[in-house]
Amino acid sequence: MYFDFEYADKRLSDFGFIMCHINTDAGINDVELGCDITFNTVKNSNSSIQSITSTTYDNVYTTEFEIMKNPCKDGDIYMSSSEARHLIKWLNRREYAKFKVINDISDESDVYYYGSFNVKQVQIGDKILGLNLTFTANAPYGFSGPNHLKFMLLKYNNTFEIDAESDEVGIIYPTVSIKMFYDNDITITNTVTQTSVVVKGCKANEIIMIDGENKIISTDNDKHKSTLQNDFNYEYLDILIDYDNSVNTYTVSAQCEVSISYSPIRKVGVI
Repeated sequence: MYFDFEYADKRLSDFGFIMCHINTDAGINDVELGCDITFNTVKNSNSSIQSITSTTYDNVYTTEFEIMKNPCKDGDIYMSSSEARHLIKWLNRREYAKFKVINDISDESDVYYYGSFNVKQVQIGDKILGLNLTFTANAPYGFSGPNHLKFMLLKYNNTFEIDAESDEVGIIYPTVSIKMFYDNDITITNTVTQTSVVVKGCKANEIIMIDGENKIISTDNDKHKSTLQNDFNYEYLDILIDYDNSVNTYTVSAQCEVSISYSPIRKVGVI
């Protein structure tokens, strides 16, 4: 059971409100996951078997619920117009913010989403009993984490492994930080996908930052900034998630410290 949530760095309970369902029948309900897949197929003219040509997600994750004043903290359950406007301003925004429900058992939820709310007032006559919220995320699924991993590679051609945690099969492009110990070129190869990140002309104590999701590379070394665009091969570190095996092994040519951050995909409904 969830009574509270966090959105845009504030909690619903900060306003003296709780999550609820107003005028709904008790019983078993389907929980929407948002990850409905459309299979585009072509039929073999000689049989009834259809082959998949492509797949797409039909929609993004959405959930709907109501909020009202916490009856344990306020004797008057009706909300004023100013309270409603304050909450609507917080929730109904033209940008995506982080949304995470708060578990009443552990006080935290492992899953979060990015999105925004559409809001309707729930009224009895001219009195506002609560707000009906429809949350729409920017993706068909949620995320957990992020996972922060660090590897000290003190020899040439050292290896490290990542056992990826994700409910979605495919490739994740993480955020990577590489701290060089000596002047050297560096190559990081994923032996599973056979892709290699190559950065030449690196300097001792230089920190190279690679944002795989947004395809951005940068360095804190002023001398390397002018040549970095030519020293990079524009391959980004990848993490492959497969049905049976999500262990990725990487070989690193130079001595360095590698830090990797990524958010595993979670296909679960939270409300």
